[in-house]
Amino acid sequence: MWTEGAAYIDVGDLGIHPDDLDLTDADFITRHEKTKMQALSRCPLYFYVRKTTKKAGQPRGMFVCTTTGVAAARHYEGLWGPVPWTSTTSPSRWLMIQPDEEPVDKPSLRNNQQLHFSDGDDPYTINVRWGTTGQYIVPEGNFYDHDCRFITTAPAFQNQNMKFRGKKKIKTGAGFMVRAEQINYSPREYDNHRFKDLEDRQGKPSEFYIPVQYTRPRAIPPSTKATGITLNYPIKGFLLTLNEEVAIPRQYLHPSYDNDYMKSLYDPRHSEYYKK
Repeated sequence: MWTEGAAYIDVGDLGIHPDDLDLTDADFITRHEKTKMQALSRCPLYFYVRKTTKKAGQPRGMFVCTTTGVAAARHYEGLWGPVPWTSTTSPSRWLMIQPDEEPVDKPSLRNNQQLHFSDGDDPYTINVRWGTTGQYIVPEGNFYDHDCRFITTAPAFQNQNMKFRGKKKIKTGAGFMVRAEQINYSPREYDNHRFKDLEDRQGKPSEFYIPVQYTRPRAIPPSTKATGITLNYPIKGFLLTLNEEVAIPRQYLHPSYDNDYMKSLYDPRHSEYYKK
């Protein structure tokens, strides 16, 4: 049930029984007076990292919550999922990463100059500025238009300046490893002024890391069940309404994923489920 990197929600945040998400969209609105997307909008996501020690005899896991961006222990009870999810924005600042050769198990601070971490297979580093923040740059375009991979083994960050969490012991976070075959940077961006070699960087392959909470992740209903046609069987004397149910992969969904729920995140006018 507990899959590394998968997203879960707390039933207490949802406020309804999760089985109700299997209702047709019209029936859901009738019962709860809100859409499925509106119900899920109040739910932070919990990304599973690994199991950890028990507390009071009850098993626990380490989860990165999108409200904090930091891995913390919690009991499994009350969590439901995995759920499909997506990013609703592409942040302007991306952390710059470089491949490294020294193996590493957990995120650490090396010589007060680099954050050292693994993507699960290979080691990487992020240069440190002022001893407290990761080095970032502002590329053009969206991060999800490049090759992305979600990981739960990176350093944790907070605030717009990309301040990393922890000092002697760097806390763990979750986010996207981004590999761009070519990337460009606007010299008009203030954050790019510090790079004297910006012109040399234009159009080159580059790698980045983006903490998940900066992408404003949102849960998506795990299935869409829309009422279809009604068939009339006069001999048997009953009506049969066919429901068309389409399962949605319970994983990260690219923002271009063709689904009405996804469209409603960007423009509610595209979705019939917002119409009462």
